[in-house]
Amino acid sequence: MEIFPFQYAFNLFSHNAPMMENGYNEEEMKMVKETRKIWNFPEVQVAATCIRVPVMRAHAESINLQFDGELTEEEAVA
Repeated sequence: MEIFPFQYAFNLFSHNAPMMENGYNEEEMKMVKETRKIWNFPEVQVAATCIRVPVMRAHAESINLQFDGELTEEEAVA
């Protein structure tokens, strides 16, 4: 039985969530909203990308941060 017209295992594909009018899918917008809420920083700019990687046993998240200036370790932890 063929469900997908391409190999599913070990391929990357967009998160299985509806697309929003702004071009992000629901899962990506969830990341944006959660980041703003956790940091209590509604103005923070977040560019989220959520993809599925069908592998045997794994879950991962990658976050890249850009700052306007230098940030000490103490400031980052605070």
